[in-house]
Amino acid sequence: LQQRIVSELEQSIAALEKEQAELVTALENPESYKIPGRGLLMNARMIDIPRDLAAKNSAWEEAAAKLASISDGPDAPGTSDENT
Repeated sequence: LQQRIVSELEQSIAALEKEQAELVTALENPESYKIPGRGLLMNARMIDIPRDLAAKNSAWEEAAAKLASISDGPDAPGTSDENT
């Protein structure tokens, strides 16, 4: 379950980063401004993406730390007393 959460957060982060890159490209293209209001909408989204990325990255850090603690726990392979 924890691995799935980490994977989903990684996918969300990658999607946001891709969207951000696509918006930068679109904002650099003069054709984007031919549709009234489109530039404003794209700029508004560009403002939201860093906030969304910060939240997702924070959630990922917490989930990854929890996954690591589960993986490094007493029942993790190679950590039992059988190997000593």
